[in-house]
Amino acid sequence: MNFNDPASRAGYIERHGIEAYNSAMADHHRRAVVETVNGHAIRTVQTRFGCLFAVGDTGTAYATLQQARAFARESATE
Repeated sequence: MNFNDPASRAGYIERHGIEAYNSAMADHHRRAVVETVNGHAIRTVQTRFGCLFAVGDTGTAYATLQQARAFARESATE
């Protein structure tokens, strides 16, 4: 499955169900983690802007790993 393609994700849900999709997505997120800083897993995400570095569950992503690290160092974890 191409996790970057909405149609591919929708097809996966239709074929395998939401529980299997959620499990596959969680596994994909775990494999995309490049490092953990201050309790935040920093992972790569493909977007229409190119590859970004997402910082945990903060809803924030940066163009460079260095920017993501700096944000993670300053952000509290819940």
